Amino acid sequence: MKKMKSSWKIDLRFKSAKAGFTLIELLVVIAIIAILAAMLLPALSKAKMKAQSIPCMNNSRQIALGWRMYADESGDRLPYAGTDSTGQRPNWVTGILDFTADNPVNWDVNNDLTKSPVYSYVKSTKVWLCPGDKSTAIHNGAAVPRVRSISMSQVFGDGEWLDDGPNSAQTVYRTYAKLTAVVRPVNTWVTIDEHPNSINDADFAVVCVNATSATGCKIVDYPAPFHNGGAGLSFADGHAEVHKFKSSPIFNAPVNWTATLLMLPQNGTAANGLVNDISWLADNTTVLR
Repeated sequence: MKKMKSSWKIDLRFKSAKAGFTLIELLVVIAIIAILAAMLLPALSKAKMKAQSIPCMNNSRQIALGWRMYADESGDRLPYAGTDSTGQRPNWVTGILDFTADNPVNWDVNNDLTKSPVYSYVKSTKVWLCPGDKSTAIHNGAAVPRVRSISMSQVFGDGEWLDDGPNSAQTVYRTYAKLTAVVRPVNTWVTIDEHPNSINDADFAVVCVNATSATGCKIVDYPAPFHNGGAGLSFADGHAEVHKFKSSPIFNAPVNWTATLLMLPQNGTAANGLVNDISWLADNTTVLR
């Protein structure tokens, strides 16, 4: 019996009209890709910043736990945010950062960080620097990372700006020399990421007086906007978080990685929204005596 031939076959040939994209089709595809890229890149950038907030919080938490461990082994005494004129409490970390070339404070971790009373409990110099801080200093003609991006609340020093100062003798707001004296540990921040053009000494000032006044609130030191406008903070109970600041003076503060320091304070206005951020900082700094 003869095999019957198939009555159909596949034609793999394409008509010449379908051989490729027309110029218009190609332009449409390119335009669509460009639109998608424009939509995707900001999202990726935010995702990257969000990812950086995780090690930042881990660093802050390690600092907080080391700070608490120091107090536990020092008769409840806390390290000083600033320089204790009585000599009874050690400075939590020394050194004034700037952008001066070959200043070891800026680039040498052994100049100050390893001498901190907290260092022996954290055993790392990396926890003082937020991964989002890209500020540099010049050493031997090359740009190198600065060593520190965090500062400690002045409430653990003399609190000279709490009542709008500087006034180291203010008695309106509580300052803390002992861990057990902290009234609200969960709402009392210890360290904060400070803006690269604001950070100098190792203590961070918050003006608590008039903090709820839209025109009377004042900012002295600037939080860092490393994480989509957010800064990492550690708290007296040992937890850490990234708090997002939304006011234009903080969120839009220029980051000039090799510029001179911002010279502040700046007062708030109803328009710039600073009062909301200052109110939060003040409420999480200390309480009235």
